Amino acid sequence: DYTLRSGIQMRTTTATRAWEMAVVNGVYELTVTVGLANANASHNLYVEGIQIIPAFTPSGTPAPCDLVRFQTVTVVVNVTDGLLRLHPGTTTVGTWLTRASIKPVNLNMSFTPNPVIASKNFEDVPSTTTANINVKSNCINCALPALTLTKSSGTDWLSIPANATPAPVTANNVTFVATFDGNSLPVGVNQGNIVASASGYPDLIIPVQFT
Repeated sequence: DYTLRSGIQMRTTTATRAWEMAVVNGVYELTVTVGLANANASHNLYVEGIQIIPAFTPSGTPAPCDLVRFQTVTVVVNVTDGLLRLHPGTTTVGTWLTRASIKPVNLNMSFTPNPVIASKNFEDVPSTTTANINVKSNCINCALPALTLTKSSGTDWLSIPANATPAPVTANNVTFVATFDGNSLPVGVNQGNIVASASGYPDLIIPVQFT
């Protein structure tokens, strides 16, 4: 792989260098590789001020293009000033930037756990159980807007808040609690959906199951 045979040393004993690319403001998928084939330098990398590679030191015997000498990460980042900026930080001499790939992408959301499953408590007491659902933006430096939450019809056994706000408001994820009511649960496996809506994102459908 000839893309691993050259690089930019971003931090020396006398200088710290940044790498910048002019781009249209928006959301981008960035794939970067750091490493050095023939020396055990330490590598730290930040994008838009957020650390994405912390103190990677190559392993193995130095050899040209040996993949264990390199680390590759992919992140989604929001650019607001027209410049996508990579920086090595200020702590360690080293950080060789080997390659970078940048492409525009759309914002989206994901959730955990996946799927959301709760089980009824079959004791002779009122039965409710809860699940913490975390919704996360694919962008590392995008503040996720407040979510509007709705549920599918026929899910009287499911209770959710009408909305959920990230805390702090600069976070790219938000957690809310879903409550499953076993007292009103029909016999069998009960399934439904929660729909999470946020400005700038496509709706996220969260399948839930109560057994």
